[in-house]
Amino acid sequence: MNVQRSIDLKKNHTLRVVENTGKLAGALSLNDEQKVIAEVIALYHDAGRFLQFTKYGTFNDEQSEDHALLSVAAVTEAPFFAGLDEISQQIIKMAIQNHSKIQLPNLEDEQMQLFCQLIRDADKLDLWAMIINQFRDRSNDDMKVIMYNLPDLNPVSEKVVKAIQIGKLVKKEDMKTMNDFRLMVMSWVFDLNFRASFNILNQHRYIEKVYDTLPKQDGIINAYRTIKLFIENKFVE
Repeated sequence: MNVQRSIDLKKNHTLRVVENTGKLAGALSLNDEQKVIAEVIALYHDAGRFLQFTKYGTFNDEQSEDHALLSVAAVTEAPFFAGLDEISQQIIKMAIQNHSKIQLPNLEDEQMQLFCQLIRDADKLDLWAMIINQFRDRSNDDMKVIMYNLPDLNPVSEKVVKAIQIGKLVKKEDMKTMNDFRLMVMSWVFDLNFRASFNILNQHRYIEKVYDTLPKQDGIINAYRTIKLFIENKFVE
């Protein structure tokens, strides 16, 4: 494993997530204070990855520790953190802790929910780009870990297709092949939160680009149509 490439992978991902966060924050008309909080969350959302890789030599949470919790520890230890008010601290920790969970917990606080949704969208928008690039260049072993080292086989699992057809995120445990992973990545649209996020998604044609890498089987075609209809409906709500 190339250590410098692994570090650069996460560093560059973080910088792009910060950029995505800025775009979404602008589209949502956040005030200056909110933009600063959003940027701190974006800068530190994967900070635990560096400790994770240094300690364990992997980015695989299942083989090490939850990188989100390591990231929370990293931001709370940052010199500036103690100077923030308690509400801002709680928002930052909650957003980072939950940025990679399959779904958010029930949050009654609207500000807390806003920042949690914001980092999740900004993160997904870059992960789509990273994963699509990996489909074209399969030389990066670090990205293969993100894809759970699944076999690149043709079949897709019935549970995966059914989840998409009812508008649900695909569960990691239901994936058996790389094509299942591709469908799982497409299912992330069901967890996208803002119109601006959908605008970026459409602008870069992320769903179409993933779909182009899949065999055109009936289940896959139907799943794609379900996702496209979901996206279209988001613009008429």
